[in-house]
Amino acid sequence: MRIELVGLEVEASVQHWLNLLLWSALALFSASLTVLMLLLTVLIAFWDTHRLLAAGLITGLLAATALACVFIVRRRIRTHPRLLASTIAELRRDAAALREKRR
Repeated sequence: MRIELVGLEVEASVQHWLNLLLWSALALFSASLTVLMLLLTVLIAFWDTHRLLAAGLITGLLAATALACVFIVRRRIRTHPRLLASTIAELRRDAAALREKRR
């Protein structure tokens, strides 16, 4: 029974990380194309007047967005439950029960 729990937890964790990786890759691809088109649109719109200001502001916005994304990913990684947490808790309960039986 404990081995089944370990297997289920590992499988759930692998599925979670694969799902997260897939959605992250899709989001990154879509966001990259969107940003590219936005950059081109803004630079074309301001080409004759303020192209350097427009390019600088866009660069700052992209840097701020990247930094925010890094903080979000770090927080999600830190708050994700540890691998095999339920199994370890169950084994600790079993060990405590065995100690009580010996007494």
